[in-house]
Amino acid sequence: FWNQLPELPHKLQDRYRASWQEPDAINSMLNWYRAALRFPPQMASEQLRVPVLIIWGENDKYLSRKLAKKSLSYCAQGRIEYL
Repeated sequence: FWNQLPELPHKLQDRYRASWQEPDAINSMLNWYRAALRFPPQMASEQLRVPVLIIWGENDKYLSRKLAKKSLSYCAQGRIEYL
């Protein structure tokens, strides 16, 4: 699994491994995903009306610009700044 994510920092890999070794950790993690599939979040039908500034890292390895743009679509008064 980890060889598919070579950019994941080693410290973070170690934290995941330690978390997985806690008693009942795997069951808890799997239950979170089971519940997420059974009860998907309901998206608000209205846009946010307050001004929103989304600050996004240009070199983010894990989250694409598409996600920032999608998030902006939920804002009536929003803009994105890429750093």
